[in-house]
Amino acid sequence: MQQSESESPPKRSNRFDPAPEGKRGAFDFEAWEWVNPRCCGLLWGTPENRKWDFVLDRHSQHPERVAPETLERMLAIAKEDDCYDWWAHNGGRYDVCLLLDAVTRIGWEATGHVAGGRVVVMSVKPPGEKRALRLYDSMALVPASLKSAANDFELHARKEFTEDDYSIDVRKWPVKRMEYGCRVDCECVLELVARMESELESQGGCLKATVASATMSVMEAKINLPDSGGWIGANTISRNAYLGGRVEIFHHTPNGILTEFDVCSSYPWSMTQLLPWKNPRDVTDSAVQTLLDSGMGVVRADVDVPDCPVPVLPVNESGVFFPTGLLRGWWHAHELRYAISIGLARVRRLYGGVQYDAGQPFQEFVDTLYEGKRTSKGAKRTVFKLLLNSAYGKFGQQPERENLKVFASDTDAAAFILKSKVNTVRELSEFDPRFLAVTIERWAKHAHFALAGAITAHSRILLHKYLMQAKGLAYCDTDSVHCDEATKFPTGDKLGEMKIEIPRMRATFYAPKLYKLEPLEGDTIFASKGFELDRKDFLRAGKLFDDAVTGQRCERESMTLVKTQLRNGGKASRRQAHRAWSGRSMKRKPFDDGSTRPWRMTELAEKRHLTAMSPATSETTRQAMVARREKK
Repeated sequence: MQQSESESPPKRSNRFDPAPEGKRGAFDFEAWEWVNPRCCGLLWGTPENRKWDFVLDRHSQHPERVAPETLERMLAIAKEDDCYDWWAHNGGRYDVCLLLDAVTRIGWEATGHVAGGRVVVMSVKPPGEKRALRLYDSMALVPASLKSAANDFELHARKEFTEDDYSIDVRKWPVKRMEYGCRVDCECVLELVARMESELESQGGCLKATVASATMSVMEAKINLPDSGGWIGANTISRNAYLGGRVEIFHHTPNGILTEFDVCSSYPWSMTQLLPWKNPRDVTDSAVQTLLDSGMGVVRADVDVPDCPVPVLPVNESGVFFPTGLLRGWWHAHELRYAISIGLARVRRLYGGVQYDAGQPFQEFVDTLYEGKRTSKGAKRTVFKLLLNSAYGKFGQQPERENLKVFASDTDAAAFILKSKVNTVRELSEFDPRFLAVTIERWAKHAHFALAGAITAHSRILLHKYLMQAKGLAYCDTDSVHCDEATKFPTGDKLGEMKIEIPRMRATFYAPKLYKLEPLEGDTIFASKGFELDRKDFLRAGKLFDDAVTGQRCERESMTLVKTQLRNGGKASRRQAHRAWSGRSMKRKPFDDGSTRPWRMTELAEKRHLTAMSPATSETTRQAMVARREKK
């Protein structure tokens, strides 16, 4: 049932929902050696009446005073102008860490929600204060660098960006330069959040702390979503069949010329298909067979998968694998049905399942967003893209979450532990008992693991169909296929159709998400998950990539993650991350000539994949990697 876009956006009912424009501010630090603040800019108020404050360590002698003074000024501004919400772009990985350092030193209290090592929202206040300051990371709302987001949204403030040379110590920067840079960043953040809020409200939604939550608010306005509050049993079972995308190397060192194809909006396309929707119910005996034959839901089964180049069914063996042999697990009925229909699965036994009434609730929603993305520019196109890419994630939100708490005193922390449930609280630091991690289990209002899992299963089926048509398969990654240029997929720009990403190239695939593409026209492309590359510096990127694939230690600096910061006593610090590729390629069994085959389930059970070495490494490198691993 659709609702009119002209209706009022949903009210902000969650106490962590951000405040509206005019009741929020932005902040930005500049620091030397990452963790020594030289200054912080504060900007707040309406666009017509911006107010500015600037906290400066003028002589670069007392950086420890900047963050505490910033907190005191934020609180004074909040009380005077009712501005309690403060945003910083990438603040969850940087700026908030500096304020958290100050909180632990001056005896304030803090409660924060962390996801992926990033603070999503954190509340901080002095003990006894009724209202807390709330710190948000606008990168959780718009996941891109501030400069990229400013360009994508065509913000007015983007024209004021300058190329700051961070090779120069900020202690040598003129004060005017620092103040100007901080103000531009703050202007961009406030404008970005306001534009995002405006676009969300035009779609019937409202501003939230994350893009996934914001997307859910739009969906709630347009679609009559089922309330899954009483579905804990069905969700617990369906969670077993919620697995990710397919990432596999079929040939590490292909000789021919390849083409890279991408599926247009694979997951949005999957949302338009028939899905498990309402009324979950347990099924057994003959009803399980009916579910498998024609229904929507999940089934538990023993399945024989014959030897074949590209199996269909995924299993979770500390990662997603697609093996052959005898498999036992939970699968989505439509994915198992597809595997049976093409002769790549035979059911030995069905144990039971959960069936849902089927529906196609997102067809109009996705079509509208996709057409908006295709025909719009600037902020509208970017928001349509963000909504499309985030539209299903909240349905698979894990019920377990961990909040961080900082108390003003040891006594307060001890009292909290005493009144908490057993095994839900742990001390983070051996240095300071005020720092706690609190485990909370709370199912989201619209948690629907069968739905989220069915969407990923539809995308795996679609990708498998393309893999079966490809010639000279080399690599696939969730929604992309790298194969011989002789492959002629029908291409187009509609949902689920293929598009050519790179027409002609040579490639070497060292391991999943670690590869080098060399287009016949254009620059070499390095993919290196886990090994940070400087995309702007081509030569340096190439050097780091070569270091990575030869097993050398790659170093990069970053802020210490928030939990680690508290474990170490609360002081914000930077870390040197050392990474070295192990030389393994585990998703399929590799052979010396670069080819691969699916693992057999017995091999996975024997953990043989854990020692599978990539044939793309040289013999010398391989021996060195093996020796280093054995030494460990």
